[in-house]
Amino acid sequence: MEAYTAFAVGATDYEWSVDSLEGSILLNTSSNEILLEWLTNGGTVSVTAKNSCGSASTTLTVTSNCRLAGSTAMMESVKAMVF
Repeated sequence: MEAYTAFAVGATDYEWSVDSLEGSILLNTSSNEILLEWLTNGGTVSVTAKNSCGSASTTLTVTSNCRLAGSTAMMESVKAMVF
């Protein structure tokens, strides 16, 4: 599981996306942070920050560490996406 945080000055809403074949968003409350579980060894995560003046988007390509079969260890990291 990995945490991703977006920093956009003045944003009031965030819209996150990841290809469903690459990963699954576990926690998303339209805030600037999500928890993501990669189903593959990485992929692309995108976020759009919005406010009354408009929106801005950014995309991050991620290479995730390999996991051993049967491992129950949870991998955590924080990735920052800056606009």
